[in-house]
Amino acid sequence: MLGSGNIWDIYANGQQVVHAMRRGGFCSIQAYPDELKLETKQGWNWASLAGFNLLNQIKQEQPTLQIAPGQTYYLEMGFGKDREALTPVAAEHGRTYLAPCHWVNRPRS
Repeated sequence: MLGSGNIWDIYANGQQVVHAMRRGGFCSIQAYPDELKLETKQGWNWASLAGFNLLNQIKQEQPTLQIAPGQTYYLEMGFGKDREALTPVAAEHGRTYLAPCHWVNRPRS
């Protein structure tokens, strides 16, 4: 799993919300107050470019969050031996990590 060609798709309540996230990347998801079930699928750039989609078929369950109105939640994607893992982190850690980043689609406050 340590190749530079690894990419991840992220799903929220069964709908794809991020396509081809790379190591070190970040994203924002706007969600209504309710249960938010997260899943990921792993793939590789060369497989997608070659037209093969067999490597990106199995979704990995991730944390389910109870979204409260007006709250911001931060999750960090860690990488294990076999799969990725989204882990909730403290708000201060999330804000500090994202502070120097350049947003293409800055979330509304």
